[in-house]
Amino acid sequence: MLAIQQKTEQRILHLRNMIAALDALSEPSNTETIETLGLTDAIRSLFKSMPEEAVLTARDVRRRLHEMGFDRSKYSNFLASIHVVLRRLVQHGEIEIALRTKDEGGAGFRRKKEDWLADV
Repeated sequence: MLAIQQKTEQRILHLRNMIAALDALSEPSNTETIETLGLTDAIRSLFKSMPEEAVLTARDVRRRLHEMGFDRSKYSNFLASIHVVLRRLVQHGEIEIALRTKDEGGAGFRRKKEDWLADV
């Protein structure tokens, strides 16, 4: 049963990422796209699309934002900017630090169990 749930959650994650990427490529519309989001809102949106137990490092966030079509040209050090946003989101209680295994390397971040992203 747990394996089926995990497979379903992975499929949902894949579809959400695909939708975000396709949305970024589509014609401009009245809805907000990843291109019009600021970095903080883009990162919030990214965590919203992830399963609660998913853990992302800052580098994972950078890669996923790039895949989603986020314009990082206005940032001189994009990874440092991501770290600042992640630290601020932790301080505000929107995401939490999650230690990863030694093989995975270092600390990562995951969204809190509460549905704090419902309004985003």
